[in-house]
Amino acid sequence: MDTAEAEGIFISCTNLRSAEAVDKIERDFGKPTTCSNVATLWYTLRKLGCSDEIGGAGMLLRDPALRPQ
Repeated sequence: MDTAEAEGIFISCTNLRSAEAVDKIERDFGKPTTCSNVATLWYTLRKLGCSDEIGGAGMLLRDPALRPQ
């Protein structure tokens, strides 16, 4: 649901190919967006110490401030 109070969008199903749509959803709604699969990948990369920028899956994997230091 897109409301003024919503600060972001989260897609919780891992059985969807939602990672491919995250960038478009962010552009369309102007809000940070992620899904279960992207969040799991982000967490795994952080635990491994990987700080590479990954495009095409939303700001969580693209924004330097959200990457491990």
